[in-house]
Amino acid sequence: MNVSIRQLSAFVQVARLRSFTRAAEQLHITQAGLSSMMRELEAQLGFRLLNRTTRSVALTPAGERFYPVAAQFSEQLAGTVEAIDRWENQRQKKVRVACTPMLASTLLPFIHNAFGPHQAEIAVEYSDAEATQILARLDEGSIDCGIGFFYKPIAGYARTLICQTRLIYVRAPARAARRSSKAMAPLRWEELLYTPLLRLESHSAIQQAIDKQLTAIGRSPHAQNSVVLSHIETVLAMAASGAGGAILPSLALERCRQYQLETFLLEEPPVNVGVYLITDRGRIPRHGDSEACSALIQSIRSFIDER
Repeated sequence: MNVSIRQLSAFVQVARLRSFTRAAEQLHITQAGLSSMMRELEAQLGFRLLNRTTRSVALTPAGERFYPVAAQFSEQLAGTVEAIDRWENQRQKKVRVACTPMLASTLLPFIHNAFGPHQAEIAVEYSDAEATQILARLDEGSIDCGIGFFYKPIAGYARTLICQTRLIYVRAPARAARRSSKAMAPLRWEELLYTPLLRLESHSAIQQAIDKQLTAIGRSPHAQNSVVLSHIETVLAMAASGAGGAILPSLALERCRQYQLETFLLEEPPVNVGVYLITDRGRIPRHGDSEACSALIQSIRSFIDER
């Protein structure tokens, strides 16, 4: 028998609420995912826990006997984890953060240097992850917050604006136009109307902000001279090869320079996109979380201002 804590917690929620819909909302998962989890739990136990109809959920006799045991175990486990967290954070405030790939190459080296092992008061455990992975890890509690563009509000999560970053256009430089200056020349959005573009997939938050402005100048996000790619590193490498230009946030500027790309500041209009810290709205913060997150946000803001 291989019953997981996540399965037990999900069963307790369903049993308390008598609703897969409301339990799924509380757990921040889909109804299909919750139903699959309950089927797996029942298969592991070898007996049915729930009687389901299209309109109601009821406990079976076995479920009635199993529920108080599962509920007590879940409550004791949550209390023990909370007590250990309080104990650990009395010694040091700690925050676990994941950063989306486009920002990670810029922000994670700074976070490492600012909150590394030599930092006594605040410790930051950091990693990189796609936006969807960040949300999943917030749900399971393996991270405390995520950093990314998160263009639109997401139900069940709280966003805190860290900073705004301008959108820029990058391309492989023409041989006759190689410049040593770090100053960016201006470029109007309308000049990109027929330009071959390398773009990220439409589910990318930053790409959604870019597509909104491209649509405003009359360019379809699905124009034939657009190439869709999955990863920012691929976009940069293909731009460096001359396959097309790309629109990126200015926070990626250092990475663009490593690929020796020519950069332009997009104007008429200038477009800013927000970098957000995102947390699970339903999770009870551990002791020290708020102070550590606030210190992290303030440090990143200072770092961006100095760039």
